[in-house]
Amino acid sequence: MVAPDRLRPDRYSLVVQGEDPEQISGWITTYVNQVAGESLEQAIQDARREVDVAASNLQQQIATLRATAKARRDDRIIQLKESLKVAEAVGLVKPPVLSGQTSDQLNAIMDGSLTYMRGSKALRAELNALQSRVSDDPFISPLRGLEEKYELYASIAAVSPKVRVFRQDGDVVVPDEPIKPKKTLIIALGVVLGGMLGGIFAVARVVLRRRASFV
Repeated sequence: MVAPDRLRPDRYSLVVQGEDPEQISGWITTYVNQVAGESLEQAIQDARREVDVAASNLQQQIATLRATAKARRDDRIIQLKESLKVAEAVGLVKPPVLSGQTSDQLNAIMDGSLTYMRGSKALRAELNALQSRVSDDPFISPLRGLEEKYELYASIAAVSPKVRVFRQDGDVVVPDEPIKPKKTLIIALGVVLGGMLGGIFAVARVVLRRRASFV
């Protein structure tokens, strides 16, 4: 198998020599079909391996996000329980009214160690909501995008692609005349060699006759 054109190295020609053209033609067809099948199977396996790796990475990211969200919810529950204890201990049911403060400023103040200032009523409501939450998925912003990508890769892995690893340019060509031996070339060489040998023989006879006449 050789690349016939340097300008197009992706094109190859397959040449097989033998005594029976029909038999060789069948061998070439079988060989090409076998190579095509094995190459296609290998290409599909490589592509599916890459898809599986990408899908596995996405699945791992999704699992990590869910685990992180649950850990944060658990942390928030612990914080709220402690703040609720403080609010109940000081008898703070509702947040105090601070004149001249916006809602954003109040939220910033009533955070961290001062969360109890939100009042036991608000703290207990948030605590109950977090404890009764079935899933954190709706609160994980990048989750749906990752799930969409994962479903795409999963659907690709389940589909059998209809592709070809190469395109055969024409049919298998059986020559009308044998490549070897080349009769025309043999005859031409025979004529040339015969003429040369004849000329040498004639010159030799002339030389021998001249020597005989001198003797």
